[in-house]
Amino acid sequence: MSRSSVPRARIRSAALASAAATLALALAGCSSSGDGSVSADGKTTLTVGTFGTFGYKEAGLYDAYMKQHPEITIKENPTTVEGNYWTALQTRLSGGGLDDVQALEVGRISLATSADLADAFADLSDAPGVEKKNYLPWKWQQATTADGRTIGLGTDVGPMAICYRQDLFKAAGLPSDPESVGKLWAGDWAKFVETGKRYQAKASKDTYFMDSASGLFNAVVSSSTVQYYKDGKLAYKNSPSVRTAWDLAVKAVQGRTSQGLKMFDTPWQTAFSKSTFATTVCPSWQQANIQQFSGPGNKGKWNIAQPPAAGNWGGSFLAVPASGKHVDEAKKLVAWLTAPEQQ
Repeated sequence: MSRSSVPRARIRSAALASAAATLALALAGCSSSGDGSVSADGKTTLTVGTFGTFGYKEAGLYDAYMKQHPEITIKENPTTVEGNYWTALQTRLSGGGLDDVQALEVGRISLATSADLADAFADLSDAPGVEKKNYLPWKWQQATTADGRTIGLGTDVGPMAICYRQDLFKAAGLPSDPESVGKLWAGDWAKFVETGKRYQAKASKDTYFMDSASGLFNAVVSSSTVQYYKDGKLAYKNSPSVRTAWDLAVKAVQGRTSQGLKMFDTPWQTAFSKSTFATTVCPSWQQANIQQFSGPGNKGKWNIAQPPAAGNWGGSFLAVPASGKHVDEAKKLVAWLTAPEQQ
């Protein structure tokens, strides 16, 4: 499952915090999408706002739910890039048009659960079929407000891996089976950067070892215990992981092992089909992007290896705007989509 999402590396910015009060006022007057209505044949249409590729439609889950609930029609409103999705969502918060179900990226969840915005979303802890034990404890807590309301149900996390092109590795004289590839950089992100130099020395023409130095930066930080915060306070200035990640990303750029792409932008998406880079940092959600953008001509060429260090980058939630026209029906759908059987 996955997402195309720029802020997978945590977006705890002061700018978002300062916007909370404005958004809270805007939410008070919001109504759900005009598509979330009851049709002439008595069916209720539930709209689901997503970013990237969540995989529900592709896995046939919408069809399965509608078969079980013939009175429901589901319409997904996807946006490719999460940053664009969030911008549009903020516009709808002030102008109306919210979907019955809205996906939230983990970098936005602290704002959504804040005192300013929490009341804008329905409590899902009591939705039919929801059992707290079925969710990772820390994932459940991320979407729970100070007063104990859970406004989002976790639908994925981002355990780390490295996805790589087997054919490009072979052409550069590197091993291509997952176990051997993982050993190239086992235990140290610096070894990953050094492997990039080895790749570049014999690389196929016009190819690069990695897609994005910023992706490397995020991966290094995400595999560290202390990241941007410590004990609830900003700690990035003294965070060893931030310094290490920065230094390694700079080395990748200076060594010309990174293609210099901005993850999730159109050139990055196109580069998959053009086969211009050999590795990408690969949280679980990244696999859907690779499948979507690589095209049929590159089927079977990608594989997955262990990362230099274990970590988690990203994750998402499904939330139900409290001002929606079909809150009860939307809560049932969210509960079903995030249940173990469907996940």
